[in-house]
Amino acid sequence: MFKIDGTNFKIDRRKSRVKLRVAKDGSAKIDADIYGDKIQYDAITEDEDSP
Repeated sequence: MFKIDGTNFKIDRRKSRVKLRVAKDGSAKIDADIYGDKIQYDAITEDEDSP
């Protein structure tokens, strides 16, 4: 479950992935593919002014 300030974003753990890797310069990099529920996304963003 992924929550920010009590909001559940309904992330699909079967489709999503997160991978930590080390770049050539030694810094840490995070690769992420996040898939969620479209209905939940629409409900969360309906009050936003963004397109």
